[in-house]
Amino acid sequence: MNILVISEKGRSLGIVERIRRENYAATFYAEDIQSRYVGNGIVDKPEFNKQLLTNTLDCVLSSIVQLLKEASPDLVLVDSTYMGKVAEYIKESGLQCLGSSYWSDVMTNSEDYSNKLMKRVGIKKSDGVEGVKVEVGIIWNGLETISVFLIFNELHGDRDGQ
Repeated sequence: MNILVISEKGRSLGIVERIRRENYAATFYAEDIQSRYVGNGIVDKPEFNKQLLTNTLDCVLSSIVQLLKEASPDLVLVDSTYMGKVAEYIKESGLQCLGSSYWSDVMTNSEDYSNKLMKRVGIKKSDGVEGVKVEVGIIWNGLETISVFLIFNELHGDRDGQ
């Protein structure tokens, strides 16, 4: 089985390594140009070097077709939100595709939709006090978590707001 992993910034490198250790063929593609170095010398990558999405997050169908032709996957894994349209197109082309979807994009990127969804499942909306923005992630070796990290937004002044 040949598996193509499409990642926005290359965060699924550990998954690709795990797939390879399970003796499957894996090809790794990062959409973000500045992240294309991720996995160099470690995993197979296509020679394909174009964008799958425009700046307005519309699919570049010819690029998707070219990547699929070069990688010739039996299964595609898309690991990132913002890539839902790509995943949906791949599914419509008849390939099995796991991961992102148009719905996950909307859920992640639409505050109005997210609030309605949380209300429907009984999660109360914030009282209007904004918290600290953080990015949460893990370093994963394909089998277990190596490290968990948080990246906090820049704080201005001391803790009392001075």
